[in-house]
Amino acid sequence: MTKLSQILGVSILSLGLVLGLGVLVASAATMADQLQPAGETTNIESLRVGVKDQGGVTFFNGSIVNEGGAVTVADDLRVDGEIYRTEKGGNNPLKISDSVIPTETATNDFGSSDNRWKNGYFTGTLVVGSLGGTGIVSSANILDGTITGSDISSSADLSVGSITATGDIHQSRTSDGAVKALLYVDDDCNILRQWTFDGSTATCTDNGTGQYDIDFDFDVADRFWQATSASSSYSIISSFSMSPGDFLRVYVRDNNYQLHDGRFVLTVY
Repeated sequence: MTKLSQILGVSILSLGLVLGLGVLVASAATMADQLQPAGETTNIESLRVGVKDQGGVTFFNGSIVNEGGAVTVADDLRVDGEIYRTEKGGNNPLKISDSVIPTETATNDFGSSDNRWKNGYFTGTLVVGSLGGTGIVSSANILDGTITGSDISSSADLSVGSITATGDIHQSRTSDGAVKALLYVDDDCNILRQWTFDGSTATCTDNGTGQYDIDFDFDVADRFWQATSASSSYSIISSFSMSPGDFLRVYVRDNNYQLHDGRFVLTVY
């Protein structure tokens, strides 16, 4: 009887151990499905979330911090939402500490016609295929429009190979540097060619042999002028300002200082 009791006791103990082991295994499987931290911080050497080539979703309601330095993403990064610091449109802008280079050339845009960047600041050279929008100086603007002082914000000289214009090129009457009027007058006081800085028209009055009165539409008394003979026969030219100040009188003389009708060029600058 005693021996039978001992055998039964050992059998019951063995069965209890087996059942207990099963409970532990089941518990371990549950722990693998739901990882619960033991305290405030849980240190895990490596962690895989989701299934390879199938993906998964990870929820972080706080910040991701690497105590040793910057957080590193070791593969391509796809963001399906917006990227911003602190709050949208706040006073904490995004900071980029490297060059920004697209993976493909001439493919993607920087902004759009509806969502544009406000201002751009560059200290180097801006290299583009073409410029568009308002306030752009281009060959079309120069040939078809007018460049005014407000278009050129610089005290430096404007150096160009050639200037093509459909209208007049103007300079203030009181400014030095450019011709204010250029006239070609024949023997009979006809102005065959003329140009004035403001597009006005000068007229000529025959005041006797070799005497020509040129009437301008602007004051020439405070300007400089020069009359040059356009004929080899009459090379002595003199001129002076008359009252009112928009008149110049031109005398044409021969080598003996005798008045003769003759062609001349008159320049006012």
